[in-house]
Amino acid sequence: MNVVLTREPPRNEDIRTVLSLAVNVDEVPATETQSLDPYAVAASCPVVPGTIVVTSSRAVSAAVALAAKFPSAVVAAVGRVTSDHLRTAGIAEVLTADDEGALGLRTLKLHDPVVSVGARETRPELATLCHELGLRHEHCVAYETHPRQLSDEERAMLMRADVVTVAAPSAWAVVGPFVRPTATVIVRGETTASVVRPDHPTVLVAAGETATVAAVLRALFPA
Repeated sequence: MNVVLTREPPRNEDIRTVLSLAVNVDEVPATETQSLDPYAVAASCPVVPGTIVVTSSRAVSAAVALAAKFPSAVVAAVGRVTSDHLRTAGIAEVLTADDEGALGLRTLKLHDPVVSVGARETRPELATLCHELGLRHEHCVAYETHPRQLSDEERAMLMRADVVTVAAPSAWAVVGPFVRPTATVIVRGETTASVVRPDHPTVLVAAGETATVAAVLRALFPA
């Protein structure tokens, strides 16, 4: 049984440690991240936010800087992993979307204007939601992700994998061509699932590390 994790190390560490007790685990990072200076990100914010929406745990440092500059803003997180990272970084009050995708924010009370903080390449769901709710939306770039050129060995790992975990659409764009149709792809949230499903027959959605481990084991060892 072979599992491939595609997030950048050490972001796979907890999952890899647990799964390695039962199956063979390989890491094939799909992207490389370049973080921007968090204080420069905060300084570039074009409005005084009512809500700061943090779309990824990789944007936590920038979010902390934004929250310090705009202490009256409500902080909301897309996904429980991001929420946990924000609390660890010292932001005690964090609204958390039920789903890891941005549309999960529909269940929360967002205050105008909404400033999201995350990757340079954004998906339209949050902007669309804000438009539907009559809220102004601005985006602050906290980091850039760049696709990696996979080695022959990494491609071979993907081709023999029974399960592949994918955390973002940008990761699927890199690894998707090398994932065999019989493999199970486990994604973080409906946003990523909506990108993977048109290309792949078996997709499971899991929110967070614990749910991902459970989904991998369920796919490999069905009852």
